[in-house]
Amino acid sequence: MLPPEQDRLQRLTDVMVVLADAGASSRAARNVAEQLALGRAAYFTAPRIDDLEQFRAKLCAARVALHVLKPSHVDVKQLRESLGYSQAEFAGLLGFTLDSVQNWEQPNRPKPQGAALTILRMAQKDFDATIRLIAESQAA
Repeated sequence: MLPPEQDRLQRLTDVMVVLADAGASSRAARNVAEQLALGRAAYFTAPRIDDLEQFRAKLCAARVALHVLKPSHVDVKQLRESLGYSQAEFAGLLGFTLDSVQNWEQPNRPKPQGAALTILRMAQKDFDATIRLIAESQAA
Protein backbone atom coordinates (compact mmCIF):
# COMPACT_ATOMS: atom_id res chain seq x y z
CA MET A 1 0.00 0.00 0.00
CA LEU A 2 1.31 3.41 -1.01
CA PRO A 3 1.58 6.38 1.35
CA PRO A 4 -1.48 8.68 0.96
CA GLU A 5 0.27 11.37 -1.12
CA GLN A 6 1.82 8.82 -3.47
CA ASP A 7 -1.51 7.02 -3.75
CA ARG A 8 -3.24 10.30 -4.69
CA LEU A 9 -0.63 11.11 -7.33
CA GLN A 10 -0.85 7.59 -8.75
CA ARG A 11 -4.64 7.85 -8.95
CA LEU A 12 -4.43 11.18 -10.80
CA THR A 13 -1.84 9.76 -13.18
CA ASP A 14 -4.08 6.76 -13.83
CA VAL A 15 -6.99 9.07 -14.62
CA MET A 16 -4.88 11.06 -17.08
CA VAL A 17 -3.82 7.85 -18.86
CA VAL A 18 -7.42 6.58 -19.09
CA LEU A 19 -8.60 9.91 -20.52
CA ALA A 20 -5.71 10.05 -23.00
CA ASP A 21 -6.63 6.55 -24.16
CA ALA A 22 -10.16 7.85 -24.78
CA GLY A 23 -8.79 10.56 -27.06
CA ALA A 24 -8.48 13.47 -24.65
CA SER A 25 -5.73 15.96 -25.25
CA SER A 26 -3.02 16.04 -22.60
CA ARG A 27 -4.32 19.49 -21.61
CA ALA A 28 -7.89 18.23 -21.13
CA ALA A 29 -6.68 15.21 -19.14
CA ARG A 30 -4.50 17.44 -16.95
CA ASN A 31 -7.43 19.84 -16.34
CA VAL A 32 -9.61 16.94 -15.20
CA ALA A 33 -6.84 15.65 -12.91
CA GLU A 34 -6.38 19.13 -11.43
CA GLN A 35 -10.11 19.45 -10.68
CA LEU A 36 -10.15 16.00 -9.06
CA ALA A 37 -7.07 16.89 -7.01
CA LEU A 38 -8.99 19.88 -5.65
CA GLY A 39 -11.90 17.61 -4.73
CA ARG A 40 -14.15 19.07 -7.43
CA ALA A 41 -16.27 17.39 -10.04
CA ALA A 42 -14.61 17.37 -13.43
CA TYR A 43 -16.26 17.25 -16.82
CA PHE A 44 -14.74 15.94 -20.01
CA THR A 45 -15.96 15.37 -23.55
CA ALA A 46 -14.61 12.10 -24.85
CA PRO A 47 -13.86 12.09 -28.58
CA ARG A 48 -13.97 8.31 -28.68
CA ILE A 49 -14.97 5.60 -26.28
CA ASP A 50 -15.27 2.23 -27.96
CA ASP A 51 -16.43 0.35 -24.88
CA LEU A 52 -18.19 2.45 -22.26
CA GLU A 53 -18.20 -0.31 -19.63
CA GLN A 54 -14.46 -0.86 -20.03
CA PHE A 55 -13.89 2.90 -19.75
CA ARG A 56 -16.05 2.98 -16.61
CA ALA A 57 -14.09 0.05 -15.12
CA LYS A 58 -10.76 1.79 -15.73
CA LEU A 59 -11.98 4.96 -14.03
CA CYS A 60 -13.45 2.92 -11.20
CA ALA A 61 -10.03 1.28 -10.70
CA ALA A 62 -8.65 4.82 -10.29
CA ARG A 63 -11.48 5.47 -7.80
CA VAL A 64 -13.27 7.97 -10.03
CA ALA A 65 -17.01 7.86 -10.65
CA LEU A 66 -18.26 8.25 -14.19
CA HIS A 67 -21.51 9.94 -15.11
CA VAL A 68 -22.30 9.79 -18.81
CA LEU A 69 -24.11 12.72 -20.33
CA LYS A 70 -25.12 12.02 -23.90
CA PRO A 71 -25.91 15.11 -25.91
CA SER A 72 -29.38 14.94 -27.35
CA HIS A 73 -29.72 15.24 -31.09
CA VAL A 74 -31.83 18.02 -32.54
CA ASP A 75 -33.53 17.35 -35.86
CA VAL A 76 -33.19 20.88 -37.24
CA LYS A 77 -35.41 20.30 -40.28
CA GLN A 78 -38.19 18.73 -38.21
CA LEU A 79 -38.03 21.56 -35.65
CA ARG A 80 -38.03 24.28 -38.31
CA GLU A 81 -40.87 22.71 -40.29
CA SER A 82 -42.96 22.10 -37.16
CA LEU A 83 -42.72 25.84 -36.45
CA GLY A 84 -43.64 26.74 -40.03
CA TYR A 85 -40.53 28.74 -40.93
CA SER A 86 -38.44 28.78 -44.07
CA GLN A 87 -34.74 28.04 -43.65
CA ALA A 88 -33.91 31.75 -44.03
CA GLU A 89 -36.54 32.83 -41.48
CA PHE A 90 -35.45 30.18 -38.97
CA ALA A 91 -31.79 31.11 -39.36
CA GLY A 92 -32.52 34.82 -38.93
CA LEU A 93 -34.68 34.36 -35.83
CA LEU A 94 -32.10 32.21 -34.06
CA GLY A 95 -29.01 34.10 -35.21
CA PHE A 96 -27.61 31.37 -37.45
CA THR A 97 -26.39 31.69 -41.01
CA LEU A 98 -28.59 30.27 -43.75
CA ASP A 99 -25.66 28.03 -44.79
CA SER A 100 -25.49 26.53 -41.29
CA VAL A 101 -29.18 25.66 -41.23
CA GLN A 102 -28.98 24.19 -44.74
CA ASN A 103 -25.95 22.06 -43.78
CA TRP A 104 -27.51 20.82 -40.53
CA GLU A 105 -30.56 19.64 -42.45
CA GLN A 106 -28.50 17.56 -44.87
CA PRO A 107 -27.69 13.91 -44.09
CA ASN A 108 -24.00 13.13 -43.60
CA ARG A 109 -23.15 16.75 -42.80
CA PRO A 110 -21.83 18.00 -39.45
CA LYS A 111 -24.61 18.59 -36.95
CA PRO A 112 -24.89 21.59 -34.62
CA GLN A 113 -22.55 21.63 -31.63
CA GLY A 114 -21.71 23.92 -28.73
CA ALA A 115 -23.73 27.11 -28.41
CA ALA A 116 -25.74 26.38 -31.56
CA LEU A 117 -26.87 23.05 -30.14
CA THR A 118 -27.79 24.71 -26.85
CA ILE A 119 -29.88 27.34 -28.66
CA LEU A 120 -31.65 24.64 -30.68
CA ARG A 121 -32.40 22.61 -27.54
CA MET A 122 -33.84 25.72 -25.91
CA ALA A 123 -35.90 26.38 -29.05
CA GLN A 124 -37.27 22.84 -28.91
CA LYS A 125 -38.51 23.42 -25.38
CA ASP A 126 -39.82 26.98 -25.73
CA PHE A 127 -39.30 28.69 -29.07
CA ASP A 128 -40.91 32.01 -28.10
CA ALA A 129 -38.80 32.35 -24.93
CA THR A 130 -35.66 31.53 -26.92
CA ILE A 131 -36.45 34.22 -29.48
CA ARG A 132 -37.05 36.76 -26.68
CA LEU A 133 -33.70 35.90 -25.03
CA ILE A 134 -31.85 36.26 -28.32
CA ALA A 135 -33.55 39.59 -29.05
CA GLU A 136 -32.72 40.89 -25.56
CA SER A 137 -29.07 39.86 -25.85
CA GLN A 138 -28.77 41.57 -29.24
CA ALA A 139 -30.37 44.76 -27.88
CA ALA A 140 -27.98 44.96 -24.93
